[in-house]
Amino acid sequence: MSTRLRALVLIPTYNERENLPELVERLSAVREELPFSVLFVDDGSPDGTPELIREYMGRHGWIDLVVRVGERGLGTALLRGYKYALERGYDVLVQMDADLQHPPELIPRLVSRVAGGCDAVVASRYIEGGGFSRWPLHRRVVSRVANWYARAVLGLGVRDATSGFRAFSRRALEAIVEAGPRCGGYAFQVETLAILSRAGMRLCEEPFVFARRERGSSKLGAGEIVRFAAAVVGMRFRRRRPSHS
Repeated sequence: MSTRLRALVLIPTYNERENLPELVERLSAVREELPFSVLFVDDGSPDGTPELIREYMGRHGWIDLVVRVGERGLGTALLRGYKYALERGYDVLVQMDADLQHPPELIPRLVSRVAGGCDAVVASRYIEGGGFSRWPLHRRVVSRVANWYARAVLGLGVRDATSGFRAFSRRALEAIVEAGPRCGGYAFQVETLAILSRAGMRLCEEPFVFARRERGSSKLGAGEIVRFAAAVVGMRFRRRRPSHS
């Protein structure tokens, strides 16, 4: 693939040690097609995740690690990575999970779409060519309802607004950081797209098949779902506030 964009892959982690060997091996293979750097942002995993990442850093100069002390949460971890990318002059950032549900092999395609003019490219389960692999029915239902809800409340054109596998252009990162997202958890994914949509940026989707987690445990629980629903409503009112001033 021919592109001169400097790319950073951002991977937030918490207790993902058992997934790291396969993840790093697959990232290494993809880098033969598209060189990129990788930043892990770890929230002080007690299972030895940061220690193993440091071992990989000693063997691979393209891996870096930020360990946060006294701070937890997906949204703030991602925001930390966005600022890292801007400070170091990266042109595109790809964010993905460490649990192997997001295939690293799709990274070059996401970067290519940004190079082609997209400001954000969401790896989507809900467009033609996308889908699920061995995912429990109840999780599929929760995901579909959450995406329908986000689109209905916020008017987003993206069909998979909750997907955490996505790529951003530099100007998209700048807009997100400047706006200062307020949401945490999975609502952060929707909020960043809402920010970019309001800014008139080009949002695209690329199909991918979401795999079932083989190792480790999901961090999605009932409390997270309730917080997500409340946060989406809050985004709508924040969006409308200027029109009443």
